[in-house]
Amino acid sequence: MPQCTFAAPAHGAAHLSVTVNIDNGPQAAFRLSRAVSEASQIFGVPPPGWKPPIGLNGLGPNASWFPELNALMAIGHGDLLTVTVDWRRASQPAMIALARRIIVPFVRG
Repeated sequence: MPQCTFAAPAHGAAHLSVTVNIDNGPQAAFRLSRAVSEASQIFGVPPPGWKPPIGLNGLGPNASWFPELNALMAIGHGDLLTVTVDWRRASQPAMIALARRIIVPFVRG
């Protein structure tokens, strides 16, 4: 699986690392759907801070942000795409926006 990581030099507490993974295994749409379903399930009392995946419009069926992983997953050209963002002190909307900007060319291209 091709993977690329970008890491910006740390300046104080502003650390940024982005990893893009292209999984070209079979049944990418099924695997994404299953990942969303499994990450949404919780049995019993949810642990503190637990959050289910957030569906994102405009990136195809089941495209979702996984808050537990800080990762966006979507399907592009039959491949399962994952953009993982490690950005200290950034808000969740900022991390989602960055991941979306990175993944859009793969999804729509």
